Amino acid sequence: REGHRPDLSDAPPAKVMRALTDDDVLTLLRLVQRNVGARSRLVARAAELAGRAPLAVAAVKRGIREASGSLGEALDFERDHQPALFGTADFLEGKQSFFEKRVPSFSGR
Repeated sequence: REGHRPDLSDAPPAKVMRALTDDDVLTLLRLVQRNVGARSRLVARAAELAGRAPLAVAAVKRGIREASGSLGEALDFERDHQPALFGTADFLEGKQSFFEKRVPSFSGR
């Protein structure tokens, strides 16, 4: 049906991401452009996300794309992919900055 959109309110995040069209993304961007409060919150959130460990963020995004949405598959994905992050410079930086009580400086390595 023309204009019919599925109810995705209880859908797994991966399904919601696949359901978003380019028009949906453009509509969201237009709404943010019109609302200064939303724009400032979006910029603050983007800055927060940009300060996170890029390898870990990439792994989470890959998990959202690849896992079907079941908890079991999500846990399997995490079990299979998380150990590779333990040997990275960013992992060591995260631990060190935690113990030194400072903001981490991640390098993506």
